[in-house]
Amino acid sequence: MTVSKGESNSGVARAGSDYDAARLATRGDIVVVTLNYRLGIFGFFGHPGLPDSGAFGVQDQQAALGWVRRNATAFGGDPGNVTLVGESLGSHSVCAQLAAPASAGLFHRAITQSSPCWSQDDLPAVLGVPPWVPASAHEGHGQLIAERLSCSDVTCLRGRSALELLAQPALPLPGYGNAVLPEDPAEVFAEGRFHRVPILSGITRDEGTMFASMVFPKLTAAQYVDGLTQIFGERAPAVLAAYPPGDVPTQPAAAVLSDLDWARSARDTDRLLARHVPVYSYEFLDRTAPQLFPFPDEQVEPMASHGSELPFLFDPSWESAPLTDKQRRLGDLMIGYWARFAATGNPNGHGLPAWRQHPYVQGLDLDRVGHFDRSAAHRLTFWDGI
Repeated sequence: MTVSKGESNSGVARAGSDYDAARLATRGDIVVVTLNYRLGIFGFFGHPGLPDSGAFGVQDQQAALGWVRRNATAFGGDPGNVTLVGESLGSHSVCAQLAAPASAGLFHRAITQSSPCWSQDDLPAVLGVPPWVPASAHEGHGQLIAERLSCSDVTCLRGRSALELLAQPALPLPGYGNAVLPEDPAEVFAEGRFHRVPILSGITRDEGTMFASMVFPKLTAAQYVDGLTQIFGERAPAVLAAYPPGDVPTQPAAAVLSDLDWARSARDTDRLLARHVPVYSYEFLDRTAPQLFPFPDEQVEPMASHGSELPFLFDPSWESAPLTDKQRRLGDLMIGYWARFAATGNPNGHGLPAWRQHPYVQGLDLDRVGHFDRSAAHRLTFWDGI
């Protein structure tokens, strides 16, 4: 199992070593490799003077996977049975590798946590951050950075210090239209031309709470109404009726994010991928789970927020609330699922509660592990109908 974990929007994780995988490896009886790759301006910088730029971080991941293939046998692994795993931006990286031609044969299963690979474009996303950008966008951004540093070419940029470059704003999204990602991954997924491997994919129940607290702290009712009107236009009254501002408008904003930006995209991605490969969908439901860090808006209840499942699989390097006995048992069960999937491409076995393929969604909660009605919980019928 190879874990890709990059810099998230939260800025918490910056290295694979931030997540101690000893418990996952020993309890799951698997070999776990955590990898690092270039981030920010060094991982996703583009410029007309840099051929095929915009996806150096994705190339780093491919190089690490190649190393795993060459060396897995030496440390007890199987180079013919590699599972690529990522959460948040790491999941985004897994999606990139599923679409990258040069990644063929480097991994044999994929686990994506909290960053679906694809979504419909019939409704605007609230955050509005594209998963991929064309190489031209990176080149344009790189030219702006060069101008800020009084450079006319790449040779000049190479003469600048690493600290000078790190101080510049980054465009930390994989670029396509280069040797690594020749085509828009959205089109690759839509046309079913991704690497055909079994996929385990899921989200947390309340993905949007962390982002709403960060992006919309202390949101007022008037700001909430104005924001939804700008985003949804003539459909805004229907959204406001379904998600009224209430006393703490950041909370319904978080619900809109969770339901539209994450849950609907997760369902759409799983539905698309399941036409071609086995897909096992999950949703992490423990609303008492430790959060990654204190939220900027203390009025927002974290619940099962973005990244809250990570301490159930890994031991993070930063200080956080310890898992309770019940949470530890849920973590052990999740490790069983993840390890079985890594070994066989199917999470079932060893007395674990049955987990069927998509459209079934396995709910992972403290008191119940079993079928979860994602459509009802996230009002997907509403979103499909407006």
